[in-house]
Amino acid sequence: MIGAWLPALDGAVEKLNRGGKVADVGCGHGWSTVMMAKAFPNSEFIGYDFHPGSIEAARKHAASHGVTDNVLFEVGSAKDFGATGLDLVTFFMFTVR
Repeated sequence: MIGAWLPALDGAVEKLNRGGKVADVGCGHGWSTVMMAKAFPNSEFIGYDFHPGSIEAARKHAASHGVTDNVLFEVGSAKDFGATGLDLVTFFMFTVR
């Protein structure tokens, strides 16, 4: 994701290095959100998931990885998340095999 997917988006890495605002919709336990927050400390990340238990786990995950300064997790769905002024919206689907 950090090494291939984001660089494939024209200007995304440069913007995130300078400081952008990103919503990670359907973040689950926050793995993708935390990975981006660690890679781009000048940017602000908001992870949304409809499941309160997942958001609680994501908050703990962020704290354990030291990214609580630039990441926030909120309960919300893809239809009703409240972020505005975004530079990037992500939605990742991971398959565990």
